[in-house]
Amino acid sequence: IVEEIFQKSAAEGIATDVSKQAEANALVDFDALARAVLVKQKASAEDFAWFRDTLKEIITRTVYPKAPEFLKGTKITFNADEVKGQRAKVKSTVQNKADLTDVDYELANEGQKGWLVTDVSISGQSWVESIRDEVAKVLKKNKWAGLKQKMTKRLNELKSGKS
Repeated sequence: IVEEIFQKSAAEGIATDVSKQAEANALVDFDALARAVLVKQKASAEDFAWFRDTLKEIITRTVYPKAPEFLKGTKITFNADEVKGQRAKVKSTVQNKADLTDVDYELANEGQKGWLVTDVSISGQSWVESIRDEVAKVLKKNKWAGLKQKMTKRLNELKSGKS
């Protein structure tokens, strides 16, 4: 699954090709990712759906425009995987030029969907934990309206080409 994500993310044109993005996104469980981020937060079904969809679009617009160039000439070494029931962790080292980065992937077996990525940790920094911390701060201070405003602003910046 992880190798397939790298292959799909490295595809020419993924930055603007919605169908290529959808193929790569199909290997990530954005529902589980959003649930893990909001684990301690109360959200209506409508707020949860908005959060999941907005987070997915922010990640898509952040990762895919840079992925083909970043992954060109990148060597990925898979160091180990740990499978415990319906959960797995895949550890890898990504070498881009002289830089070595540890990248770990949390996966869950989603039945008919198969194994899907539920979190990514880069140099020990988990996406879920980082996003959860930021979301919790905004919700505590500004509630859902503030979170929606902040995420919508970020998404609009990405849509206008600002990184």
